[in-house]
Amino acid sequence: MLKTKEIKAVAREALLGRNGTVIGAYFVSFFLTFLCGLLSFAGLYAAFGDPEAKVVVRIVGRGTNVLKVIRSDPKYSFIAVLVAFALLFVAFVVAAWLDYGRKKLMLELCRKDGTGLSTLFWCFKNSAHPWKLVAVKFLTTFFTAVPLIFPLFTWMIALATGHFKEVTTSGTGWFNALAIVMILTEFIMIGLSLAMVYSDVVILDAPETEIMDAIGTSFRIMRGKKIKLLWTAAISFLFWYIAMEIVPVAALWIMPYAEATVMVFYLNISGEVQETAAYQRIYGVPEAEMTAEEPAAAPAAEMPVQAAQIPAEIIPAAEVTEIPAQPEGKEGEDHEMPVL
Repeated sequence: MLKTKEIKAVAREALLGRNGTVIGAYFVSFFLTFLCGLLSFAGLYAAFGDPEAKVVVRIVGRGTNVLKVIRSDPKYSFIAVLVAFALLFVAFVVAAWLDYGRKKLMLELCRKDGTGLSTLFWCFKNSAHPWKLVAVKFLTTFFTAVPLIFPLFTWMIALATGHFKEVTTSGTGWFNALAIVMILTEFIMIGLSLAMVYSDVVILDAPETEIMDAIGTSFRIMRGKKIKLLWTAAISFLFWYIAMEIVPVAALWIMPYAEATVMVFYLNISGEVQETAAYQRIYGVPEAEMTAEEPAAAPAAEMPVQAAQIPAEIIPAAEVTEIPAQPEGKEGEDHEMPVL
């Protein structure tokens, strides 16, 4: 596990020379989201807006008020309502997919070099399983909000027992009890949010992963690491967030830095950070990886070495033994001892 300063160093190295790509992704995402939001607002205004307003859409030519035409027929009004909600749904989906595409871009930038702006539209491919991401977002938001039932239950008990006024009055026992319940609920919600923070990243990394498996994987890899993530991704950036409030344009550099830190933390707890290009540029290739890449030396052929073949100066005289000379004859011929 890397330390916080090491994680942030890898994040900075991953963004080095790639700020243009990240900032471009921010601008493209913002423009397309704004365009979809504008279209959905136009649909909602056409369905529910005031026909007598000064700022209305007029048909070219006669200048007939479109809103009055829509209001003149219930069929048109019904169609306008359907179109308005359809545009609102499309705007939500496009904004969510662009947001996940930006996360995918950041994940790939932190993992390897050569990632381009086209990754921003990764969720628009069928192989990306983008609807899983929408479902994961809905489920994680729902699970995070479940603890709100505790303060709601406290309100209901106060209302049923006739102590509702005491709940809203400062200093009373019911008021203090509700305050304690709300504080505990907030801590539980933060813990759940940190536990499920990488549910969508798991699907971005492996699109074939099932929804509940992704949530379970996030719970597993974040076990015992929630406080460290809170420190690394939030508290350690407190100074930068304050600077961003003072100089808003600094958000173009601070927000990518914070998001890259979150992604490097994910690569760290999943055991991949040492394989990233940014890590290897700072700390070099891990020894285990270098050992695995080096081919093993071929074993030398074992050959019998006679003492006569080794120079005498290498072997001490006491250890050198003379090898008796063999009698002359053909190779492999047996020599018998003479019989007396």
